[in-house]
This record gives sequence, C-alpha cells and structure tokens, in this order.
Amino acid sequence: MWWVFFFVFLLCLTPSKSGAAALYPKPLAGKHPWWVKPIAFKHTKDIVGLASSLLLVASIGYGIWKVNGKNFDVHPIDIKTSANITNGDTPTVNAVKSQEDVKSLTRTGKWKVAILLFWMVLPPIWFWFEYVGLYRYDNEDQREKLDEFKYTQDVASKIWIALVTALTILYFGKDIRT
Repeated sequence: MWWVFFFVFLLCLTPSKSGAAALYPKPLAGKHPWWVKPIAFKHTKDIVGLASSLLLVASIGYGIWKVNGKNFDVHPIDIKTSANITNGDTPTVNAVKSQEDVKSLTRTGKWKVAILLFWMVLPPIWFWFEYVGLYRYDNEDQREKLDEFKYTQDVASKIWIALVTALTILYFGKDIRT
C-alpha cells in the first residue's frame, strides 16, 4: 500500500499544464526530474523492452512447465450444521456434521499469483513513468512525435492486457469450473 502513496507523491512532483503550472516549471528538454535521473539514459527504453521480453518468455515457460501442477490444496473441515435438544430435563444433542472444502494456495499457486501480480501492476506503472518521467524530458531532436508515442503506448497496453489474460488462463484455467 505504501507504493500508492509513493506514486501519488511522484505525481505531485511532476509539472503539469493545469493550475499547478504556476507552482512547477515546464519540462526542460534533457533535464529530467531528480527521481528519474538514476535511470534516464539513452537506452533505458531498449533495456526495459528487452528485459520485459525475457520475463515474458520466462513467465510463459513457467506456465507451460507447471501446467499440470496443483495450484490449490483442498482441506475438508467438519462443520456442525444442526443441533436438536429434546427432553426438557435432559438435553441430548443430535449433531449432524457436513464437510466443506477449504482451498489454500500451494507453493506453485503462490508463485503463479506473484507472477500475475507483477504483470498486472508494473506495466501500467512503466507506461506512466515512460511518459511523465522520460518522454516529456527527452531532447526535441531525439523525441518521437506525440501521436507516434501515444500509438505505441496504446498498442503496448493492448498487448499487455492480452498477456495478462493469457497467463491467467494458462496458470489457472484448469481450476476454473463452470
């Protein structure tokens, strides 16, 4: 939960064209904000693209490798469902028990959930970071046109949602019952 506050904090530090423009200077080409400088170098986007491609292949490979692995352990528990008290003086309890299954994630299931959470959370953060921290501060001659940038992010976001859907089906498809 702390990361939400962190990104809201970073968003507040980012100059905008709204009413906050008087408080923050306009983006200067080549002068990235302090929170971007550690990774704001020429090939950041290439490195992130290569790393995410490798992680994608590893995530799909893990899903294929563990496709028949158990995601859940089923533990039956006994539940007392009814009690009948008869004979006003001497109560006798007639308990009828039933079993209910409780599911818990196995270690493999926890890894699959962690990988899915990674793919659900980090790409949108990267899309925001790429625009707010990198694109707006690139030099004019090195920056691609805004329409091309928006189109690239639009296509990437559609690939991202398809990836998350495919991984969810690959990881937990056999556990989904109609």
